[in-house]
Amino acid sequence: MFTHDRLFYHTLKRIIETQYKSSEWLFGGIYINDSITPNEPNYVPDNKTKIEKIEDAYKCHDYFLCGTLLRQECERCLEELLPDSYRVKEDPRTRISSPKNLDEQIASLEEFCRLEKIDYAPFKDLKSYKDLFLNSTAHNDITSPFYRNEVKICKQAITLLTQINRAKIIKCKQDFYFEYQSLDGKNCLVSMRRREPIKLLEYNGQQRISYYSKCEIRKMVVDGTNTVLNEGFNSIYQAYFYVCQNYNCPSNLVLLDILKDRDGYLKDKI
Repeated sequence: MFTHDRLFYHTLKRIIETQYKSSEWLFGGIYINDSITPNEPNYVPDNKTKIEKIEDAYKCHDYFLCGTLLRQECERCLEELLPDSYRVKEDPRTRISSPKNLDEQIASLEEFCRLEKIDYAPFKDLKSYKDLFLNSTAHNDITSPFYRNEVKICKQAITLLTQINRAKIIKCKQDFYFEYQSLDGKNCLVSMRRREPIKLLEYNGQQRISYYSKCEIRKMVVDGTNTVLNEGFNSIYQAYFYVCQNYNCPSNLVLLDILKDRDGYLKDKI
């Protein structure tokens, strides 16, 4: 079956995927890459990743399709990366929670990057371009201009966004701890309890514990003397900085290297 109508194609594809065996069908499109001479139609299977599809659409100068795919991939990345507090808002009057829109989630990305120590510079243009082609209404407006360079910059930003991974949960018991020798030579143990799953952040070829991991410090043990704290923190790093400031803990420790539960180091469970 062949059609020039993109809406018909995606509607029919959705019907097949939901009501029939999609494995018995082959989806794809025929495109011309005008960067190659002579121009010849090129059949592109519809089983590529979103980024690969964006690249194909960009080569064919289909910037409207680029905008649609970029928005979808941006939404997927932010849903995976951002904690609930950045994706959900609460009405102060009714106390009813509702999802934040894409515009609000993009606005939260700067603080997320700062706290996770991620370079925000490649993503700053998302604020400027979200109304141009990350806005879903722009895709239905034939008068809305799509500019090659802006699409290219946004494409590069979304590609980098897909390379940040915060989906993996580190296997960890409810209670965990770390030990250190204080700056004044005392042997210390910090007993902690997680209030939510501890997530692993993978960025730029490195792995570390995500900033957004709520926990509490249950007690401090300094040279065998216990001090019960039971103090909660919105971040495992906030808890660590508290120990640094109040219990002479070195500030250059890598949490992923020192955290343990009763089964051993957390880093060995990744």
